[in-house]
Amino acid sequence: MAATCRVLSAVPADTVNYKPSEKCMSGLALAGHIAAAEVFFLSGVVNGKFEWAPPEFKAPADALAYFEQNVPGLIAAARDLPGAKLIETLTMGPMNLSGVDFLALN
Repeated sequence: MAATCRVLSAVPADTVNYKPSEKCMSGLALAGHIAAAEVFFLSGVVNGKFEWAPPEFKAPADALAYFEQNVPGLIAAARDLPGAKLIETLTMGPMNLSGVDFLALN
């Protein structure tokens, strides 16, 4: 979590629209994707289903705040899951893995 916070806080607010090429995400889109993906995977394991509804961020600081507000509680909730819940198979698109396997991928 600390490394992700450092990465998100390093995205310069004055160049958030920069893209090295048209195939790449902008700095803001990438920061938002990183923050939202962490919440997505943790929430999916904790809730037993994956639902992708990322918020739109206006600045890198918004992505960092979203990450910091959501991830610690989700990590705590994942730690509290019983083993039986962690080995249940979850589906995300074509992937069918146990919750613990999804956590390991993240």
